Amino acid sequence: MSEFDYSLLSKMLHSIALGNRSVLEFSFDMETALQKNKPVAIGSPVFVSGLARSGTTIIMRTLYETGAFRCITYRDMPFVLMPGIWKKFRGKTITKPEEKERAHADGIMVNFDSPEAFEEIFWRCFCADDYIKTSSVIPHKLSNEVIQKFQLFMQHTVASAENSTGGIRYLSKNNNNILRFPQLMQQLPQAVFIIPFRHPLQHAYSLMKQHKHFSGMQKNNPFVLKYMNWLGHFEFGLGHKPFIWKQEDEAILQQFSINEINYWLQCWKNYYEKILAFNEANCICICYEDLGTKGADIFSNLLKRLQIQNTRAIPPFKVPAFQQIENFDHSLLKACMFVYEALRVKSNADIERK
Repeated sequence: MSEFDYSLLSKMLHSIALGNRSVLEFSFDMETALQKNKPVAIGSPVFVSGLARSGTTIIMRTLYETGAFRCITYRDMPFVLMPGIWKKFRGKTITKPEEKERAHADGIMVNFDSPEAFEEIFWRCFCADDYIKTSSVIPHKLSNEVIQKFQLFMQHTVASAENSTGGIRYLSKNNNNILRFPQLMQQLPQAVFIIPFRHPLQHAYSLMKQHKHFSGMQKNNPFVLKYMNWLGHFEFGLGHKPFIWKQEDEAILQQFSINEINYWLQCWKNYYEKILAFNEANCICICYEDLGTKGADIFSNLLKRLQIQNTRAIPPFKVPAFQQIENFDHSLLKACMFVYEALRVKSNADIERK
């Protein structure tokens, strides 16, 4: 099993469930009606969000494996907005799902019980017109109605946890949440936001590599492009849409070819300059490179900060060796490194904060 190993019938089901906003809204309303008289406390939710290829999956999975969280998994697809109802319909037809390498070809194995970044389906359903544009994604303000619906979505997700005995917390991995961070941080003061970052040149190289990889895959298999668009995954591939905060950001990006390193360096700069502006106490930055040298210590401190009692040993993290990269704009990299070093200072302070 991988994200795209689907039969024709499965593809049709995904198209119906994810490709039609009316169906998405109806499924959410059905779940809300089912759970109406079953209020569930979500405790202190945790949101993992960073530019793609920054270590969000590593962090999300390590937290998920503590058993303290409920996160949307592949088993919840494609009806992620009605997890309780879909759970009753699908049953437990696959008890020991086989693991296969995910489509990124990066060594990360997935099966039906693997947690993944499916939360954006909610935001696309209720807010798509506000932030998904023809060639970019932009910040958007959330109405009180949407915020209330999102709180219900978190409750629905937690309520559908397997073998839940209470106290389970909501866990999200969603790189698009930067587009709505200010309001989420304000409206969910009990939540914790974890933001990994990575050396800009290495990060840009990884993004460019994945862009070429997925573009080739999507040319050969159009379903892959549809699937990623349904999930709101615009980070790379033929459906790529960069994060844009102001018009000049888009104008600067247009100076570069999407297949060259400088384009992705500029994407990095735009994203993480914005992250530097978030100084809230519930915002924690984590350096990707540090996970390879002191990952156990970082997670030990992080779990204490999250008030999680963990009895499992934290495995070592293997950070890829630095790639030798040429033909980049040195002045652009210098500007990125200024942001990177500032984030490292912030990261050390965030982890040590009680």
